[in-house]
Amino acid sequence: MPCPFCGAEAVRVTTATHTTNADDGARLTYRERLSRCARCGAEFFTHEQSLAASRSRASVLRTHEGLLAPEKIRSIRVRYGLSQAELERLLGLGAKTVVRWERGTVRQSHAADLLLRIVAEDRRRAEKLAAGAGVTLAEARRIHRKALAKR
Repeated sequence: MPCPFCGAEAVRVTTATHTTNADDGARLTYRERLSRCARCGAEFFTHEQSLAASRSRASVLRTHEGLLAPEKIRSIRVRYGLSQAELERLLGLGAKTVVRWERGTVRQSHAADLLLRIVAEDRRRAEKLAAGAGVTLAEARRIHRKALAKR
């Protein structure tokens, strides 16, 4: 790949250590891969490197803050038989928020994490939130399908 700055075919992939600040002020380090031109010295990310860097940063912050991992968020959603868009409606989130959480590119807020934990632990509360958002949970869908089949 040529350097987007000088055009030289001297781009190499390298690893760098970066720091980020957690909400509590802790400085955390993480590693990321980036591209560097040997001719002009420019550093830049490819699209894939940028996504991986976002995941690395979010992961170190999520772990430090004790937030649910992307796999756990997905398992909660799947357990209730919800699409990503339905979980967003249930939690009152913007479009593509759950997609980003499950991909690990963005970490959820502490408030969203707490709400996810409540939904995971208390089906009645999950059903109440779902009803208010116009979303149907998996068990309710099965009951509804059985009722329709009996007609």
